Amino acid sequence: MSLNLSKKLSGASWQKTEVPLFPKVSVASTFAQRARGLLGTQPKPELLMIAPCHSIHTFGMRYPIHIAFFDECGNVIAAETSVPPGTKRSCPHAVGVLEMPALYPASQWFISGDSLRLAPPDAYHRT
Repeated sequence: MSLNLSKKLSGASWQKTEVPLFPKVSVASTFAQRARGLLGTQPKPELLMIAPCHSIHTFGMRYPIHIAFFDECGNVIAAETSVPPGTKRSCPHAVGVLEMPALYPASQWFISGDSLRLAPPDAYHRT
């Protein structure tokens, strides 16, 4: 999995099963974008991918977030739900992290061992 996914992610969705779960993904790839993360944003049902990244903080956040650290193969190697504001989390072997406001139930979030797949926006059509 390439860390330079900005163009590939446009309009794509991350999924953990055969059904797309998270329809919108934003990418934080510059230093400033990675440092800011979700800070100063309103909670909305969108994923933020931060890469490269193996450590995050929620200092200054106003809401809890779900996080999933992943390796170079797209495997989730650590995940946590409802990480409260004012905390720090790290995963030394991660190459990136997915963050999302804790709007989805914890049972729908990624767990360690999940494989992330990136699907093009038109991969799943309802009939």
